[in-house]
Amino acid sequence: MKLKKHYSKILILGDIHTPFADMSLIKQAAEFNKTFKADLVICTGDMLDQKAYSKYPKDPEDDGPAAEWMKAVAQCKKIAEHFPEMIILGSNHDRRFIKKATEAGLPKFMIRSLKELVPIKGWTWHLGPDPLVINGNIACLHGDELQGAPIIKATKLGMNIIQGHTHQASIQYLQTFKKQLWAVDPGCMVDKKGAAFDYAASSLTKVFTGFGIVQDNVPQIIPKK
Repeated sequence: MKLKKHYSKILILGDIHTPFADMSLIKQAAEFNKTFKADLVICTGDMLDQKAYSKYPKDPEDDGPAAEWMKAVAQCKKIAEHFPEMIILGSNHDRRFIKKATEAGLPKFMIRSLKELVPIKGWTWHLGPDPLVINGNIACLHGDELQGAPIIKATKLGMNIIQGHTHQASIQYLQTFKKQLWAVDPGCMVDKKGAAFDYAASSLTKVFTGFGIVQDNVPQIIPKK
């Protein structure tokens, strides 16, 4: 996908974690976009959960790696019906299969790419390591590349920030000597009751579900209905 010089309407889909996506929220975002008409759709990463490869204890009822992957790809194809063109940022969950393959001793040239494993023509995987820069002043990253709150990353990079990873939602502003910067984290799009969040079952504030937009350089968060 070739980037344009400028985007005035950006739709931000937070971490999705297929096959545990909240499809009602995906549909809400798609319905919103019928009016909004984004000229760029970005997913903040973690498109695939890969719970089977998690470091956390497994539930005996969890799917194995193959079954979970097949369900995830099937759900990705359903999401693509609503969002056929999208840029997906590189992330820790999406890299889990690569980490496992590396631990098993496989060289990189033997590992298939996400584009091959999730064959959706209009989806572009931006796997870094550098952030995706759009409009010359917005750095898009998953969120685990730099330490600190999103606005701290804006300070370090000297750019506005779009990020995910935290599963929380925030919009923060910073006034520098010469310009104003913002940083937005839109939350996530995971089914709160899904197995992806078993590890945080006792947390009272574990996730914010919603999505974000940037219109004419102004960020906004839309919560799940």
